[in-house]
Amino acid sequence: MSMNVNRRELMRGMLGGAVSLALAPSVIAQVAPPPGIIALSANENPYGPSPRALREASKALQKGAYYPRAIHGKLLGVIAEKNRLDRSNLFISSGSNEGLQAAMVAFGKRGKVVLPELTYSDHLGYSRRMGVELVRVPLNEDMSIDLDGMAAAVDDSVSLVYVCNPNNPTGMTLDGDKLRDFCRTVSRSSPKNPNTRL
Repeated sequence: MSMNVNRRELMRGMLGGAVSLALAPSVIAQVAPPPGIIALSANENPYGPSPRALREASKALQKGAYYPRAIHGKLLGVIAEKNRLDRSNLFISSGSNEGLQAAMVAFGKRGKVVLPELTYSDHLGYSRRMGVELVRVPLNEDMSIDLDGMAAAVDDSVSLVYVCNPNNPTGMTLDGDKLRDFCRTVSRSSPKNPNTRL
């Protein structure tokens, strides 16, 4: 028995199904916390995407079979112009993990990475498997990030300092002035290593 399948119709059906699943409250309820519960450990938005965002996502899915080359270039240009940056200093990822993994691996080739003992970590297992050496600094007794301890751990062998603010999963934030002072201190503490990044 043979069957003729039109690729365009197949893709349209698959995309339509994906949109239906994305918009179906019953499916969302299966993966979301129980009613009345807010899961704070993952820094998730307890309200979910707005109806307008879902409508726009539905429109975008219709072009999901194509590479976003033109849009990618325009988006980089807008971001660079708005933030007065050079486009060569930017890249777009499909989420924070992809970007964090890329940074960890790129700088991890040049030296160690200093980070809090307990912090957002989905990208760290991948980084370790890629040979990145992680230097973990214990949190303070109140579960806050020990900026002084992290600064003390930075030497010429360190290429990257990783701070998640607000920290995940503790949810604790760092004082802006203290964080700026930390960045200045750490930047000055390794003058021989121009590869150190915060």
